Amino acid sequence: ADLVKRRAARLWVATKRPYYASVLYRCPVVLDDRIPTFATDAGWRIYLNPAHADRLSVEAYAAELIHEVNHLIRDHAGRARQLGIVTAPAQLLCNLAGDAEINDPPRSGANVLRIQIGISRPTAGAMVCG
Repeated sequence: ADLVKRRAARLWVATKRPYYASVLYRCPVVLDDRIPTFATDAGWRIYLNPAHADRLSVEAYAAELIHEVNHLIRDHAGRARQLGIVTAPAQLLCNLAGDAEINDPPRSGANVLRIQIGISRPTAGAMVCG
């Protein structure tokens, strides 16, 4: 992935959402074309698919980084461990629940960043769990 774009996205986060900066700059970035978009792990690493990242604007890249940092600071992996979630289907459901918590927090104006950069809300029924 484009190192200049990655640095620009991190700088965007640090200037526009400075409260995420210390976490974001602590996290090593791992390029991995086996994942579809972005991901994190319990070791506080951020994984990204280079081809996906290259298609994003700096602002969209920054939004993805903020999203992943939110998984870390909300300790979604730790919560899943505490609940004994170890199977792939349960992990997927846990990740979807974490995504819902991050993407649609219950307060007015919380989706401003998503709207500003043009990331749309999934349509009803887009995520099927079963």
